[in-house]
Amino acid sequence: MTESYPSPGKLEQIFAAHRAPDRELQEADRSLQRGVVCLAVAAVWMFQFLTGRPVHADAWFIFVVALLLPMISVAYRRYVLAHPGWGRSFVYAFLVVDPIVLVGLLIQDPGRSPSSTLSSSSMSCG
Repeated sequence: MTESYPSPGKLEQIFAAHRAPDRELQEADRSLQRGVVCLAVAAVWMFQFLTGRPVHADAWFIFVVALLLPMISVAYRRYVLAHPGWGRSFVYAFLVVDPIVLVGLLIQDPGRSPSSTLSSSSMSCG
């Protein structure tokens, strides 16, 4: 039985996100989207807090999502647009950070997961 490994050329294509055409414009657009989503999540948390509902997120995570990540995204957007061809390593940093933040958002509020919503709202016969 022979094992199949990706060819070196294929690996280069997989890890060549920094060589994508119009990378600067794509990254500027993604950083804007990242900032808007983080601010929207922060707005939901603020609404929950102001209406007396519990916010099920740790303080450090709220800081990261509501303040740190939007500020870094705006700074990155300005940097990419001002210095085309630079900042290639940040592409990979955000490729790692974005899924971690998304999973973190899902973990921070386990009481609102779809499975718990289904089990709490299931109808009983009888």
